[in-house]
Amino acid sequence: MRHSTLFLALTAVLVAGCETPTTPAIRSSADVIAASAPTTFSGEATVVQVQVTPIGAPAPVGINLVETGKLPESGGALNATLLQLSISKEQTGGLISLGAEVGYSVYFIGSGSGQTVGMRVLGIRAIDSATGGRVDYGKAFVRYLVSIVSFLAILIGYLWMLWDPEKQTWHDKVAGTFVVPVSDYPVEAWPG
Repeated sequence: MRHSTLFLALTAVLVAGCETPTTPAIRSSADVIAASAPTTFSGEATVVQVQVTPIGAPAPVGINLVETGKLPESGGALNATLLQLSISKEQTGGLISLGAEVGYSVYFIGSGSGQTVGMRVLGIRAIDSATGGRVDYGKAFVRYLVSIVSFLAILIGYLWMLWDPEKQTWHDKVAGTFVVPVSDYPVEAWPG
């Protein structure tokens, strides 16, 4: 059976991004998926079950990927790829924390002031390198993602500004932002 690019790419990303992946169990059946309404596939379905432990996670995450080239008897999409994540109660708190962290950073950096609470205390703000103004939320999100890489690389991404001619960290370079003093680029309203 032909597998879609999404199905194979997602499996590869999940296994590659995990500290201790288990060997996937590939079976030809659809009864592995727990559904609120029973769905019977006319024909075969490929089910890949993986339990992975992401770096820093206290417990493994169970993932079921199902792909079929057949039309389900109950109706639905042709050549469907289904994804089911099993997350424990312990992991729910971590996901909520991660969501709050991303939301906090993106909201405040993407606001008109370009400042988190800590940046406000230090008297600095982030600006868009192209416009010299507000950082949009897309760039703020990219800046946050790359800041994780800056941190994981033994803080080299943060320290990069010490010898960089433009005084930018890795996440500033990738997102196209600068961190500047508020005395030179005043904030009109906070959070803006």
